Amino acid sequence: MPFGGGRCRAQEWQEVNEVVNDANKVSCKYCKHIISAKIERIKNHLKKCAAKNKRNPTLSNLNTESSLSNVYVNIEDDEIIDLHMQSKQQCNLSRDFSSTSTSMRSMSSLSTGTDDISKLENSLTISGPSCSSTPFKSEFKRQKTMKSYAVTTSATEKTFIDIKLARYFFSTNTPFTSVENNEFIEFVQALRPGYNPPNRKALGNELLEKVYDEVQTNIQLDIANNTSALILMQDGWSNTQNDPIIAHSVHTGETPYLICIDDAGSNKKTAEYCASLAEKAMKEIQETFNKQVGNFKC
Repeated sequence: MPFGGGRCRAQEWQEVNEVVNDANKVSCKYCKHIISAKIERIKNHLKKCAAKNKRNPTLSNLNTESSLSNVYVNIEDDEIIDLHMQSKQQCNLSRDFSSTSTSMRSMSSLSTGTDDISKLENSLTISGPSCSSTPFKSEFKRQKTMKSYAVTTSATEKTFIDIKLARYFFSTNTPFTSVENNEFIEFVQALRPGYNPPNRKALGNELLEKVYDEVQTNIQLDIANNTSALILMQDGWSNTQNDPIIAHSVHTGETPYLICIDDAGSNKKTAEYCASLAEKAMKEIQETFNKQVGNFKC
């Protein structure tokens, strides 16, 4: 380079194209990715560019141009790129020196003696890795990501776990306030760090609606696919407040399903009253599942 010509421009600028109407951006010639027009950003992208590596794989070049034994390669650090370029330059310099030395020996007309040429060769001896064709030995070590140190819960996984948790609360009639108990939260997070259980309002609203719709859909499919006659069953008991309860269930021959529950209140549980509730349940089954009840038991 001529004296006073300024600093030589990096070679990486030849592997990018200018972006129209944006002087602060450039695009990669290999993958067309938009990069900030800074040499550090360009170098980092070119080292990791998959399209460039497919077109000109670094390791295959190292196999034919240099032999660096016992080198541990870290894919994340890109140190092998610098080692390869340094070895390539040393190999080229060795070849240039070899050809120059041969020419100097063939010039018998020079007054310089053989001993002087040998001294010159020794002074120009290049240290570094040899340029033989020995295959490049490497051991790949991948840097661990943060995901390997923490348990994450995606939105889909959280929805699935919330549904399972809600079904437990509904099936066991557990008070919704228990989900906000500190001991329960610590227990759940010990099972799966990174997961926060829903609060009592979420249990009593959107989760209750989702579980109800899911259960209703499963019941409708089961009853719709049932070919045998449906059996209506009636039963009565008192709840924890000692209120009289009358419930109706339908049996498919394999599985019973709860249809409705009525609070009898102050009504006397006579045969006529129980029969009227049974007729109401039969009508609800007809409207909901489009099925007829074959037998009735009171």
